[in-house]
Amino acid sequence: MAWEARWEDPQSVGWLVQEHVRCGKANCGCARDRAARHGPYWYLYWRECAEDEETTRLRKRYVRREEVNTVRARIETTKAEERREREEIGAEMEWLRNLSAALREIRTRRRSRR
Repeated sequence: MAWEARWEDPQSVGWLVQEHVRCGKANCGCARDRAARHGPYWYLYWRECAEDEETTRLRKRYVRREEVNTVRARIETTKAEERREREEIGAEMEWLRNLSAALREIRTRRRSRR
């Protein structure tokens, strides 16, 4: 199945998570004890969708410590932009509902005059 990112930049649509990880070495304490895991390390998670727009796949990418604030700022900027867009759409929908109600009222008045 061909996967493609829904958005161009996953850093702007994902979320940051701190994780403690295992290194994979058999003799390391992290292999046996969760408390001995390494980290915390930062990861960026995001969802990609398939061509059918219904199936999604969770992706993650390691984020260096010095990049965390930059990635976080991009995520917050994108969320603020999406929030503004939703508010604008809501205002436009309200305007259209009011216009539709006014047109119905005009039609009703015209019919009652006949």
